[in-house]
Amino acid sequence: DVAVDLLNAKGGIKGYPVIAIVVDGQSKPAVFATKAHRLLEAFKVVGAIGGNDISYATAAGEVFQDAKTPFLDIGGTTATIPLVGDYMFMSPIPDNDQGRAVAKYIYEKFGYDTVTIFKDVASAYGTKLTEYIIHFLKEFTGKENPVPLVLSYNTGDSDYTAQLTRLKVNINKLGIQAIILPTWPQDAPKIAKQARELAINLPLVGTDGVDTSALIEVGGDAVEGMIFSTHFSASQPGLTGFAKEFVEEYIKK
Repeated sequence: DVAVDLLNAKGGIKGYPVIAIVVDGQSKPAVFATKAHRLLEAFKVVGAIGGNDISYATAAGEVFQDAKTPFLDIGGTTATIPLVGDYMFMSPIPDNDQGRAVAKYIYEKFGYDTVTIFKDVASAYGTKLTEYIIHFLKEFTGKENPVPLVLSYNTGDSDYTAQLTRLKVNINKLGIQAIILPTWPQDAPKIAKQARELAINLPLVGTDGVDTSALIEVGGDAVEGMIFSTHFSASQPGLTGFAKEFVEEYIKK
């Protein structure tokens, strides 16, 4: 609403007012596709934005691609998303770049060259980002195996005792320096809390998937000091134009 109000206050787009129609994809690819058809057929939209994972963005994007209507992915970070076609666009930093940034930062800033990663085997996001982080850690550290322990889980799991117990007995043996969490906001704080309950006090490093208020609301003290990569910071220097106006208005509301 903030963005729409700001755009319309400036005359809209090419003199046309912007009307935002919001639909719920219910975190189901099939529903995303159905809603995309409805937006095109019932509302005659001239463009759309959305998607917070490759499966959702692609499901809707393919429908808009067939209709030759632009679709902007604003959440899915898999690098192949734009390959849907000429009408499919992507605004987030792709996972290959994010994986490189995380690996470079933790090695150059903290000297972490041996870490463990929680890998969500049920999502393309968790699987691909894990692969990228491992690849670039090898590049930056020069080590053949900078991630000697990959702990697999499925999106939405509630009990991580088995993975954390395995981690605890291997921390000193493998020389693990940090826990990397390329996970979702509902998973990372639970992993953090259960790790602290088992007296595992390794530093926590997340990715953009944990960048929501749920991280602190659920994780509490367990995520104190956790760092994570993300696509934007309201405090970054050089913020100008529409982005600056949007942040200022959003904070007011």
